[in-house]
Amino acid sequence: APASPPTTSSRPSAGSMESVRKETRLRWLSVAIYSAIVALVSLGPDLGVPSIRIPHIDKVAHFGMYFVQAILVRRAMYGTIRPRRAFIATSLECSGYGLLMEFGQLTATTGRSFDWLDAAANVVGAVAGSFVFDWQRAFLMPRGESGHITNMETS
Repeated sequence: APASPPTTSSRPSAGSMESVRKETRLRWLSVAIYSAIVALVSLGPDLGVPSIRIPHIDKVAHFGMYFVQAILVRRAMYGTIRPRRAFIATSLECSGYGLLMEFGQLTATTGRSFDWLDAAANVVGAVAGSFVFDWQRAFLMPRGESGHITNMETS
């Protein structure tokens, strides 16, 4: 009689699942720490940092803060929900946080003010960060023999 093929379980071991949960918690912790730093910078007193004489350079800083936040959030979500949903959730979450910080400057701080261009830079940075995360996953990740990206979420 022909030998039957070895059976392998498609379920991860309890140890590897715990490792994944721990890694996911650490990723969300990094999001929380980064978001707290963004809140402190956004809502704290103006530190009198010397300004750079480039028009709208602060918009680049706003874009960058929410671009990074979106990548951190997207990385924390990786493998937990489908990429399209994760893209939308990340973009909305980080954009909402950016708008909340702008409204916080309007209502909860002195010496700071709400700026629609800052809010727009926050939103564009959040969407761009989420897009870049997905783009690099789709085009820069190693592909297996089947041509599919290895270790990537399912559609």
